[in-house]
Amino acid sequence: KVEQEIQDGKNRIVELYNLISEKKSKLNGIISFMDNISKRIDQIQREIDLLMGKIEESQIFVSKLEKEESKKNSQIIEGNKHLTSLTLEEKRLKEELENIYSIIDQNKVELQSSIARFNMMKNMEDAYEGYYKGVKNLMLAYKRENKLKNKLIGIVAELIKTDEKYEKAIEVALGGSLQNIVTKDEDDAKYIINYLREQNLGRVTFLPITNIKGNPIYIDKKDREAYNILGLGSELVFFDDKYRNIVEYLLGRTIVVKGLDDATIVARKFNYSYKVVTLEGDIINPGGSITGGSLPKANNLLNRRNRIEKIKEEINRLLKKQEELE
Repeated sequence: KVEQEIQDGKNRIVELYNLISEKKSKLNGIISFMDNISKRIDQIQREIDLLMGKIEESQIFVSKLEKEESKKNSQIIEGNKHLTSLTLEEKRLKEELENIYSIIDQNKVELQSSIARFNMMKNMEDAYEGYYKGVKNLMLAYKRENKLKNKLIGIVAELIKTDEKYEKAIEVALGGSLQNIVTKDEDDAKYIINYLREQNLGRVTFLPITNIKGNPIYIDKKDREAYNILGLGSELVFFDDKYRNIVEYLLGRTIVVKGLDDATIVARKFNYSYKVVTLEGDIINPGGSITGGSLPKANNLLNRRNRIEKIKEEINRLLKKQEELE
């Protein structure tokens, strides 16, 4: 019985050793597993750290891309604004160019019109269109004949000028006298008259400077203001002072007023002794007869040369403008 108990004790000890051995084996397995787990954890941690680094790099890269994108978007916005501005500027420049082309075309029309008017009036002046036959023939001969060169000074119409507002009044006041020929003296006048007769060129009235004496009327300042008198005809024209006697002879006894009502009052005031003309070209003649109505639209002789010069200046202005536009 004791032996049996000893044997059972031994068996029990063996079992316990086996159990301890088994437990150690399991423990070693667990320790090995834990070690592997720890290594795996370390590996995973390293992988996590690597990934975190990559994530941080990616975030930095993404942030950089976002900044670049924002910058590009700003550039795009600025580019669109600039494009819009350029588009508007292009539209403005196109409109401006079209306007310039329109001005150029209009300028060409005005230029052609001015050149046509200049040529017409210059041809009329050169051909003495509008003048009486005798005057026209004499002036054309004057251009050709050397023997006439020093015999005449000029036509009254070419020796005086006036402001545009007085043209009608002065033209009707002078009437046919506008075409009188001024000479130095009566000898020159007689020489030309003989020439006209010999050549059968017509008749002309001459005004020798040595013969003609002006006798202008005197109207005091009080009467001028009271009766709305603009002036004597001789006071309203421009001329070389050496022709003063001629001008005062022709216009020094002619009173210029604004309208016909003023003219009748002035004529009555001076007892119908003087010629009174209005700016519209109506006339109250000495003695009381009245001439008036519409005037022909023919090209006036007075200021013709001046108008030609003005058209010439206009042509030069338009040519300069055309050069600047083109």
